[in-house]
Amino acid sequence: MQERDWLFVEDYCRAITLALLKAERGSIYNVSAGLPQTNIKIVRTILTHPGKPDSLIKYVQDRPGHDRRYALDCSKIRTALRAPCGDS
Repeated sequence: MQERDWLFVEDYCRAITLALLKAERGSIYNVSAGLPQTNIKIVRTILTHPGKPDSLIKYVQDRPGHDRRYALDCSKIRTALRAPCGDS
């Protein structure tokens, strides 16, 4: 049930372009969708598109010290550069 803040590569590229064009030199921004999703939800979504069954999913044991959740606060890029960031 690990969660990650998944982001389309095109959205990430737009954020980088925006930072290159508008950001103050040396500024640091977290780029995030602002909508953490469980890994299994993403895998099932990916399998749905080509019509593949869930039986293709292979579960593996977590590595020691594996983090349950990775998510970033993207409010700085949203407010400073007026970039979209999730629903909040």
